[in-house]
Amino acid sequence: MQEDKLAYWIWIVMVMGFANKDTYPLVQKYPDAEELYYLMCQPDCRFLSERQKKHAVQNSLEKAKSILDTCRKKEMQVLTCQDADYPDRLRHVYGPPAVLFCKGNPAVLRQQNLLTVVGTRHPSEYSIRTARQLCHELACAEARSVWILSCISARWTNISRQSACADAVSTATIRKALSP
Repeated sequence: MQEDKLAYWIWIVMVMGFANKDTYPLVQKYPDAEELYYLMCQPDCRFLSERQKKHAVQNSLEKAKSILDTCRKKEMQVLTCQDADYPDRLRHVYGPPAVLFCKGNPAVLRQQNLLTVVGTRHPSEYSIRTARQLCHELACAEARSVWILSCISARWTNISRQSACADAVSTATIRKALSP
């Protein structure tokens, strides 16, 4: 994906929502993110709800660029549904995310045996111990056939990555959204 187009993609997600079922068909119809941005900025845009029109006014392209800068500083990749690295399995789910924020090895997203770790933002000590043990045992499995993917919560990301990394397993983290 061209770097100059990524801010447009982030803005589109800020307006439409992270996994809005209407976003993917929309970007299929208008594959140029910059063109779609200008269409969505029109006050008489027919394909946006009133709520989305409000988000279009409230969210600037500068805010999207700020999020992109944050991604760069945190060494995160921004994958769009048009990128070759975007996971094929996600293309076929209902309401696939148009943009993924990824830290780690994005090749993990294409692996067959993928364990996704998610959880509450305030886990109990029992949950933490169990998640660490599970990630560790699966990461040590014969032939390292399980890859670890953590989602959204920074606490769970740390638990799953630390457990897997202690065993030299590739990991990736997908974030739903970033704040500038």
